[in-house]
Amino acid sequence: MKKRKVYIFNRASRAAAYGIGTYIEQYIKCFKDSSLDFGIINLSDKNKEVQIEKKNGYQEIWIPSPGDPRRPENNKNYARNAVYLLKDIIGQDKNTEYIFHLNFMGDHQLVYYLKKMFQCKVVLVTHYAGWDFALNGDNKKLQKILADKSLKRKDKHEADILNEIQTDKKTILESDHFVCVSQYMLDLFKKTMDIGETPYSVVHNALQDTYKDLTQEEKTAIRLKYHIAPDTKLLLYAGRLDPMKGISYLLDAFRKVLEQDANVQLIMAGDGDYNRWMKEAGDCWSKISFTGRLDKEQLYDLYNIADMGLVTSMCEPFGLVAIEMMMHGLPVIASDAGGLTEIIDNDVSGLRVPIIEKKGERKLDTDVLTEKIELLLNNPELRKRIGANGREKFLEQYELSVFKENMMSVYNK
Repeated sequence: MKKRKVYIFNRASRAAAYGIGTYIEQYIKCFKDSSLDFGIINLSDKNKEVQIEKKNGYQEIWIPSPGDPRRPENNKNYARNAVYLLKDIIGQDKNTEYIFHLNFMGDHQLVYYLKKMFQCKVVLVTHYAGWDFALNGDNKKLQKILADKSLKRKDKHEADILNEIQTDKKTILESDHFVCVSQYMLDLFKKTMDIGETPYSVVHNALQDTYKDLTQEEKTAIRLKYHIAPDTKLLLYAGRLDPMKGISYLLDAFRKVLEQDANVQLIMAGDGDYNRWMKEAGDCWSKISFTGRLDKEQLYDLYNIADMGLVTSMCEPFGLVAIEMMMHGLPVIASDAGGLTEIIDNDVSGLRVPIIEKKGERKLDTDVLTEKIELLLNNPELRKRIGANGREKFLEQYELSVFKENMMSVYNK
């Protein structure tokens, strides 16, 4: 029986610093003490030389890029050279089954050279679709673009979206197994393109359960640590301060909440254009705390003391922040968008807010968002029930042991 060796790929990018970075971090926690032999390959690294390091339970490799490998003129050369280097580093044992686990779409050149140079299988995991982000999750607009069969497009934005879709399709067709992080993503890809006979699976992202059930005294101590009064009602947003995350709608709803209850504070934990959002907050800026990007310990402190978590994205392939909040038993109010619809069972494991269309523009229904925030603020027992249900769903579907079982099932296929 052949041994198995899995190499999981990362690529220097904004996504690597956020969602995909967390995914690989959790992957390492999941498999480093298991029987699975795996390694990490970092592409497009900023180092000047190739680096190889033996870590606790796995090997990590860094392959630098002399230019931007995403540019068409560089992509093929970089992919070819990177794979040749890998062949020298890894070698090829005829008694080993090699699986290359990719985490970025559009890498069909890399898939091509991996399969040319190795006897291997390629598992392609899609965490997001760039063209979905470019349209801010507007599926109606996407279908309109796909239905337009014009040979020449005057709109460069639409042309770029179609080119990216074709590149993603090619990458999927050249891979041996296609994995989506949510049913929403799988349905979106199948509706957008013909993925042929490529086998596919849905494997949700997951987190190691690190929740600690704190006493009220411990929670009060955390509030005092951050100079938050014990009786202040605390709303928490965690993520990039990006228009796509529905920040404008969140600020609008918060302003309405303050009209009914002045003893409420909103914490915005994440990187972004603070000047823009402070200006948009208007006269309620003094009730909002922009923290910048926090380390995990600080963020988890906030999860433990907040009264609710808010996830207001207009486009969300999965919703890692939502399950992070649910892990901590924090009741979540989320937009009815993308993968969040699967995570949040409305009125059970969270509350959902619809996205509506007004004058041809998709918007989060801020009236409903305001109502649901006020509903939770005024009902401690409801907060407790929804938080407990959310944690129960996290343990059943999004805890790391569930991911491990599902990912091994993909590898075994």
